[in-house]
Amino acid sequence: MPKFREDAWTGRWVAAKLEEHKKFTAVSAISSNRVRILRTIGDEHEVATMSLPRVNESDLLDILTLEAGVSFVVNIPRDAYYEGKTLELAKNKKIVLGYLGDLFRAMELEQPRTYVNPEVKFILRGLEQHSRVSSVRRLDDRRYRMERLGLSSVIVLALHDYDLSADSIRNAIDKYGHCDAILAANPNCRLTTLAYEVVENSGVQVYKWGELLKALNRPWS
Repeated sequence: MPKFREDAWTGRWVAAKLEEHKKFTAVSAISSNRVRILRTIGDEHEVATMSLPRVNESDLLDILTLEAGVSFVVNIPRDAYYEGKTLELAKNKKIVLGYLGDLFRAMELEQPRTYVNPEVKFILRGLEQHSRVSSVRRLDDRRYRMERLGLSSVIVLALHDYDLSADSIRNAIDKYGHCDAILAANPNCRLTTLAYEVVENSGVQVYKWGELLKALNRPWS
């Protein structure tokens, strides 16, 4: 374990962001990568902080070893990539892993450890309740692999952009890799003409939520 982390600034940074929250009685950075939060309801929570563009299993184990006993690990970059094994490790250890916005929402709950990002929660619940889907596994923070009854498995890449442009689709495919379909998860998403061309050239169909649920009943071509 290194004695110094390049993201040692994150404890104070997160504490400064939390100080104005009305439901917190006190916030303090108690180490370079750890913040203590006292809520108005009287309970305390300690949060580990980091700033990594890509979070793998060993990264999470490192911060949990350095800052043991926390209930939440907040990662600063909004567009960070999280490997599936990392997400599974956090789930098994009953640790919430997310962005600063996730931390704010989690701390609004009576039991912050039960927090699940609302976008992820909506997608997982909908897919798991689908009559054709037997199981769902997160491959990373944006891709979901579904095993289907009597049909082949499908990997869906969920994008939450309001404007789904050609560049955003190219960048997402480059970043996350193989998928069989793209879910335009934002209900108000607009797909540009150039984006349609990129999709056609990549051989990957883009679906809105209702369209995806219907497509899951059919053989995938």
